[in-house]
Amino acid sequence: MNLGPVIQVGKAMSSNESAAYKIMRSLDVDYVLVIFGGVIGYSGDDINKFLWMVRIAEGEHPKDIRVCSVDFHSAFELHK
Repeated sequence: MNLGPVIQVGKAMSSNESAAYKIMRSLDVDYVLVIFGGVIGYSGDDINKFLWMVRIAEGEHPKDIRVCSVDFHSAFELHK
């Protein structure tokens, strides 16, 4: 299984807009759909998966993406 595109999407989703744009264009992406289920309580939305995207990107790009502190009940921070 080629995890390269998965890692790149994780990096894009945890990067600033200009860096994410470059990554997505390199993957030939035209549109990005992010599902947010907060209002209806849908726990399988992309926002709940965001931390996993960051962790995947951090595993391959630890100098670019880092999860510094994690509090699963409130918030977490990203540092570059």
